[in-house]
Amino acid sequence: MKLNTYFLLSLVLVICSCTTVKLRTADDYYEQNVYEKAIPYYEEVISKKFDVNTLIKLADCYRNVRNFKNTEKLYAQIISLNNDPLYQYYYAEALMQNGKYKEARKWFEKYLQINRSDTKALNLLASCDSIEMLFRDSLLFNIQVLKINGANESSFSPAYYRSGIVYVSNRNPNSKNNHEPAGDDYNLFYAQQTDGGNWLDPVPLRGNVNSIFNEGPCTFKSDYSSIYITRNDNEGKKIVTNKQSENVLKIYHGTTSEGEWDITGEMSFNNKDYSVGHPTLSPSGNVMVFVSDMPWGYGGTDLYKTEYINGAWKQPVSLGREINSTGNEMFPFLLNDSVLYYSSDGMIGIGGLDIYRTEFKDGSWTKSENMGYPINSSNDDFGFICEKNELKGYFSSNRINEKDKIFSFVKNPPILTLQGRITDKSTNKALKNIYLVLTGGPKDTVLPLNTDGEYRIVVENNLNYTLRAEDKNYFTTSVSFNTNGYRRSAVINEDIALDKLQYNKPVVWRGIAFDKGSSDLKPATKLELNKLYNILADNKNVKIELSCHTDSRGNDRDNLILSQARADHAADYLIQKGINRDRIIAVGYGSLRLLNNCRKGVLCLEEDHQINIRTEIKYMYSGK
Repeated sequence: MKLNTYFLLSLVLVICSCTTVKLRTADDYYEQNVYEKAIPYYEEVISKKFDVNTLIKLADCYRNVRNFKNTEKLYAQIISLNNDPLYQYYYAEALMQNGKYKEARKWFEKYLQINRSDTKALNLLASCDSIEMLFRDSLLFNIQVLKINGANESSFSPAYYRSGIVYVSNRNPNSKNNHEPAGDDYNLFYAQQTDGGNWLDPVPLRGNVNSIFNEGPCTFKSDYSSIYITRNDNEGKKIVTNKQSENVLKIYHGTTSEGEWDITGEMSFNNKDYSVGHPTLSPSGNVMVFVSDMPWGYGGTDLYKTEYINGAWKQPVSLGREINSTGNEMFPFLLNDSVLYYSSDGMIGIGGLDIYRTEFKDGSWTKSENMGYPINSSNDDFGFICEKNELKGYFSSNRINEKDKIFSFVKNPPILTLQGRITDKSTNKALKNIYLVLTGGPKDTVLPLNTDGEYRIVVENNLNYTLRAEDKNYFTTSVSFNTNGYRRSAVINEDIALDKLQYNKPVVWRGIAFDKGSSDLKPATKLELNKLYNILADNKNVKIELSCHTDSRGNDRDNLILSQARADHAADYLIQKGINRDRIIAVGYGSLRLLNNCRKGVLCLEEDHQINIRTEIKYMYSGK
């Protein structure tokens, strides 16, 4: 009996000892931020002895390696055992990354009750309410997983290189197919695309670019003479840690000779106290944007810029709060000197890292545009690159089984929908029997109106259109617009309110005015006659009586002659612009048709006399 008790006690001690060793090993990996290697040790420790603190570290490991399913599962346990608001936030974030926006919203709101000024949490809460908007243009891109992705590999951050792409992958360098187990380290691979669009098997980038350490995102000069890569800080074959026991990332540079890359040094702004990485170069090669967690940034990691001037890279400067958030900005891509793509988890998005686009205009960066679904998903989407016209390119995402894969995309023309309503301007009532024609496309199109006076049609991109509404009882009205510059699908609203055309009723047109005793057309008068010309040009079935009137002062005969001359000069101006003479009746009435009692012999104020000095237009239906 004593022997059995001793055996059981020894067994317990051995198990406890093993558990302690595994926990210490897991903690060592955890402190070094090597989360992937810490996970199996924490899992084994938890299976033998449950401990909340160990569970929290395991959840943090899964969160950092972006395994959202396990992150959600573990934080669901943790928030029932620990009421720290931070774990509520991590749980909400995991729910969102798994596409559970309604549930995520609930936990973000709970977290924000205590942390009301957390900008990132506020943005993620707003994201939960903006999902429909980010999915509305889902047909804008066609995406496809590249065949170079291995089934068991993680591959990401493509960069254009010669006739293909260079990317980061934990692919086994000696792999013969896409189904072999992945390796332990991340290296740079080159995948070449044939003229027929097929991909050759990826091969490690030649030279000493791939070291015994992890290689990260890279960029090339446009002539492929230089490379800039992300790599762990090291001395020879040894990883270097700083005072905080952290191994930071650095940017290294190299050159090529006969296809062999040689890493020759590191960037002058590298620092042992913080990481720099993910470089991208402008086409000129004189501007570099990169990522860093410098301690004076806006959030976790920010984007910085440095310029190559007089043979040296200058001190980096932040891209500012227009781009950098309280979250993490990373994986930048400079299309040119003014267009930047990057990923962020701190802005309104679908979940995880989303891809954004911004332009440098008038001295500052424009508000970043979320690329929407299907470029973005509830998982991490990053490493975006594209051709100069932005119509095709590549990006990486872990949306498939939470493994990073490289996707290709082709951008379709945005769907532009023209819609609007035709109404009576004075009553706002719908007009359903109006002749509505759209010109400027491949052919003129007559648009039908429903009973509410509404129309709707899909229009083409990069064209100038005119929409014209006609009816004999209304002035013809035209609106012009163009479809230039639309990057995303959109609805273009063009409502038209028509003015009633009243026939055989004179209308005073005060702008058609003359100097005292003169029939010469003033520049301002010509501008008013141009408006009348436009009406006549648009309304082919209308002719007019253009009559000029004077006040009662002076000789009646002279007033008749002056008013007729004024009417004739105005009519001649319209005829010279192209209006048929048969459509204009020019009449001078002198003082025969006064509007008030200022007849001869009646004392009147000057403003009362001015009421009678006028030009009237009377519209008549020609029936043609």
